[in-house]
Amino acid sequence: MVFNSLSFLAFLAAVLVVYSVLGLRRAWKWQNIVLLIASYVSYGFWDMRFLALIAGMTVVNYVAGWAIGHPTSKAGSASTRKRLWLGLVIAFDLCVLGTFKYFNFFDDSLVRVLSSFGIHVDSVSLKLILPIGLSFYTFQAITYPFDIYRGKMAPTRSFLDFALFVSFFPTVVSGPIERASHLLPQFEGPRDVTIEKINEGMWLILWGFFQKMVIADRVGLIVNQVYGDQTQFHGLDIAIAIAAYTVQILADFGGYTDIARGVARLFGFDLLLNFNVPYFAMNPSDFWTRWHISLSSWFRDYLYVPLGGNRKGRWRTSLNLLVTMVLCGLWHGAAWTFVVWGAWHGFLLVVYRFLGKIGQSVDRTIKNWRSVLSIGGRTVFMVVLVAAGWAVFRATSFSQVAYLFSHLGFSHSSTTISWIWQLFSFTLPLIVVQILQLRTGSPVFMARLNPWGRGVAYGCLVAGIIIFMPHQITHFIYQAF
Repeated sequence: MVFNSLSFLAFLAAVLVVYSVLGLRRAWKWQNIVLLIASYVSYGFWDMRFLALIAGMTVVNYVAGWAIGHPTSKAGSASTRKRLWLGLVIAFDLCVLGTFKYFNFFDDSLVRVLSSFGIHVDSVSLKLILPIGLSFYTFQAITYPFDIYRGKMAPTRSFLDFALFVSFFPTVVSGPIERASHLLPQFEGPRDVTIEKINEGMWLILWGFFQKMVIADRVGLIVNQVYGDQTQFHGLDIAIAIAAYTVQILADFGGYTDIARGVARLFGFDLLLNFNVPYFAMNPSDFWTRWHISLSSWFRDYLYVPLGGNRKGRWRTSLNLLVTMVLCGLWHGAAWTFVVWGAWHGFLLVVYRFLGKIGQSVDRTIKNWRSVLSIGGRTVFMVVLVAAGWAVFRATSFSQVAYLFSHLGFSHSSTTISWIWQLFSFTLPLIVVQILQLRTGSPVFMARLNPWGRGVAYGCLVAGIIIFMPHQITHFIYQAF
């Protein structure tokens, strides 16, 4: 069920009414049952056939978590058994993900490699539909047995609570990728829906809709024209399209995350912060602590650190960073452009790391005009490096990437000025809000205003959505991953 649809708003209103009535009676277990049913209805809205898949993964990971956390009298055998169960459940989860998402990709790639050596084999393609949200809820489910194995949490006694954790409808399609140790305990007891949470939830939802339906969808018109047939464009028009996609993907995915977090707030839950003004980052490491935080921290904690992290010397650290980011790129989709995008960010992390304190500094203290230039220059340069990566990320082929970068320049067309104005106009609200978020240190600063201030702000957002909303529903970018 798409967030930016009337059907979702009606669905959300109905669930909230039932949930609130049960809340008055402090029947939080029944609230969980309502949320679980709602989550399965919402997910089944996409394709009923995949309800069995998400239910199966829920059962397997729940059983594995119980087996890993079950006490035994023999310490040595317990350690071996826990590692065995963890390895088996991770293998199961990744096999499911790999079969649906990557089988045809690797099969086609292998056939091409063999054919280049004169070895001709037939391709074995599986006609499988990629279940929506599979990459997200697979990674989320993995955190449960992993966190139990690491001793961060005990197995939950309630299968219902765990099933809700895996399928929770605000997060199941495109995250944030929650940790079992963070979200699951919130399902295991009563929760209070306070006025403060409602105010924060309303701000996040309205701002999320504005980001998607006004900013992302409008600047996306430029992106679609250029990437739809890049051979018709050159010079500044290509640069504008790359800049527009840099804005679009933040507003689109950031908008989705804000809606998800806002909806969860209305039910009394707190989801992980997924974006923290990422384009104000001063280096690659800083960027990845601000962009898609739930994914980058997942790869850090469940891949980079187990590989050795930064504990085994400079060159091993560099290799770990490259491997982690390449796999992060592959997580986004079965295409070599995503792999190259991940490798690009891995390369940037390695280069900046070799620069030492100069490359890793995130000091934003303004001392004089030189510090202003230094902070501004490093931030803008980082945005340019990120935008170059987004150009590859958005491309459908390497030939398109080659054309885009080889035809960049300062030449212009009859649409250049209007495109610049369009990009600037729709990006300005995002810049203003993110500057205020950076200065206040709060993504929900607007919810702290008095009722009159909130009323004006919310009124402006609603008016903007009504005026500029697209005529047709557009899907969120990360729903394809």
